[in-house]
Amino acid sequence: MTFKRGNILNVKADCSVASGVYRIDSEKIQFELGVMTRAYCRDDAQIDVFIQLLTRRKH
Repeated sequence: MTFKRGNILNVKADCSVASGVYRIDSEKIQFELGVMTRAYCRDDAQIDVFIQLLTRRKH
């Protein structure tokens, strides 16, 4: 995960890459992913779990 100026986020997750934005509010950080490649991954890759955890919202 790379945090860039302008709240830009780049993610290399297993065999895929994604970009998006992040927001910091008080003690929380939120991620919103946009474009993501879906490269072929090994059967044991955890990309889907990682992305779900990264973008999960608590209410």
